[in-house]
Amino acid sequence: EHISGAKKIEERHILGKCLEYCKRESVNILLLSELSRLGRSTLQVLRSLDILHESKVSVYIQNLGLYTLQPNGEVNPIASIMVTVLAEMANIERSNIQYRLNSGRANYIAKGGKLGRKTGSTKTDDK
Repeated sequence: EHISGAKKIEERHILGKCLEYCKRESVNILLLSELSRLGRSTLQVLRSLDILHESKVSVYIQNLGLYTLQPNGEVNPIASIMVTVLAEMANIERSNIQYRLNSGRANYIAKGGKLGRKTGSTKTDDK
């Protein structure tokens, strides 16, 4: 998916299709390489998990070796705590990245740098 993980589920079409597929096809386990693949907004991650858990789909987070549902189908309380904390950390990481990028741009401009196309560029907006 080539869209920010901070966007809402409704704006992330591939994620939406994945969630629908899991519900429709009675998938047992959804494999994620890491939690931030589900989103970088804590609320969106928790919403996605809630949608999956309602359909009894467990999420396996590979880099943590963690299942979000227990074998009996109930929410894993340890996973719930860890997911909430890690989702918030991903959200904070995203904010820090934005801050550093904006700070770097401001520093570049303060030293006389210019953003955008070079003066005299003949490329059109389409190109």
